[in-house]
Amino acid sequence: DAEFFYDKDSQKRLTDFLPKLDTLTFQADLGSMLDKVHRLEKLTPAVAEMLDLSEEETEAAARAAALSKADLASGMVVEMTSLQGIMGGHYARLSKESGAVADAIAEQYQAVSQTQPGLALALADRLDSLMGLFAAGLAPKGSNDPFALRRAAIQTIENLVGNQIDFDLRQALNVAASLLPIPASEETIAEVLTFVNNRLETYLTEKGIRTSVVRAILAEQG
Repeated sequence: DAEFFYDKDSQKRLTDFLPKLDTLTFQADLGSMLDKVHRLEKLTPAVAEMLDLSEEETEAAARAAALSKADLASGMVVEMTSLQGIMGGHYARLSKESGAVADAIAEQYQAVSQTQPGLALALADRLDSLMGLFAAGLAPKGSNDPFALRRAAIQTIENLVGNQIDFDLRQALNVAASLLPIPASEETIAEVLTFVNNRLETYLTEKGIRTSVVRAILAEQG
């Protein structure tokens, strides 16, 4: 089966899969996966600027953002969803995209990105989801977290810690909020920040840092 889907997918360029994303709903209030891609095309370069990426790295990140979800419409990923991103990076290489673009696409779902363009895309993807779904009133409640927002917050933290990045999360969320098709208030941004900080507290205490120390730091810097 995998060989069949791979052979069929390989007959197309990665960009050929993009139109089909308009038929895949991300969330009713936030539009299709193609709508999400269009937001990432704007948010990723803004995040790249906040990360102080070079012009070349920023261009790679922006191109990767444009192609980031294309593989979701491929036969291979439709049948084997765990390969999302991995196949996107592979199909990007087959489509003669640069290595930097292909690597960024492949890294977007990893906990810690290995390249700067990949880091910019990964952060933008999670910030768009967090901001958009909170604005849509879909913040996790109890154990109910259908959009895996806790994981998105934790992976945001892991990426920043793993790459030792000093990053203004409030500024990035403000940019993400400005790109949404629905309003996102200052209160919603504050909710997302609190949500991420709560995950950060858990992350740090699980690393063995005393709870009193973690809470003191978050009270000052959170």
